[in-house]
Amino acid sequence: MDHSDDAYELLSKQRIGIVVDETAQLSLPNSVTVLHADHGNGTACRLAHKLASRARKSGLETVVNSVEKYDLDDLPGESLVIFVVSTQEGGEHTQY
Repeated sequence: MDHSDDAYELLSKQRIGIVVDETAQLSLPNSVTVLHADHGNGTACRLAHKLASRARKSGLETVVNSVEKYDLDDLPGESLVIFVVSTQEGGEHTQY
């Protein structure tokens, strides 16, 4: 099992709580964009593709892209964006 498998297992065990006003309408997205940033080792990219695969199996339209190549002007129009960012070896932050 590589580090991306460990991270995926951790993420899949998390429970996300949503607090909603009783009068609010909860609308679930029909698409997700998964953006990844890593320092060339591919860990974030692999995990992003695993998450996207799971989202597709759940019926969501899914796009995977690197933060570097993504057009930030598209961000306001996204239904849901997941950022997957890994650190450089030794815990140093990425250049993104």
